[in-house]
Amino acid sequence: VEAIVRNDRGIVLIERELCIGCMECLEACPFGAMQYDDEQEVAVKCDLCIDRVENGKMPACSTVCGTGCIFWGDTKELTERILLNRQI
Repeated sequence: VEAIVRNDRGIVLIERELCIGCMECLEACPFGAMQYDDEQEVAVKCDLCIDRVENGKMPACSTVCGTGCIFWGDTKELTERILLNRQI
C-alpha cells in the first residue's frame, strides 16, 4: 500500500495514515525493525527522531548513549572514524 517510504535523507519512515495493518512489512523487513502497534493497528518503527534531525540535532539515542556505541552523522565520516579506531 506504499505506506513505507524513504525520505531524501535516506531515513525509512512509515506513513501511518496509509498503513492498513496487514503486517507483511514485519515479515519482509530483513533487519527486524518493524513492530506492530496493537492499539492503533499499524506498523511502527524507529524514525530516528526525524523531528530532531530536521532541526539539526542528533537522534536522542546517539545523544544519551552512555557507552558511545551509537553514532550519528555523515556515512563517510563515520566509516573513517570506525576504520581509525580499528587501527588503535
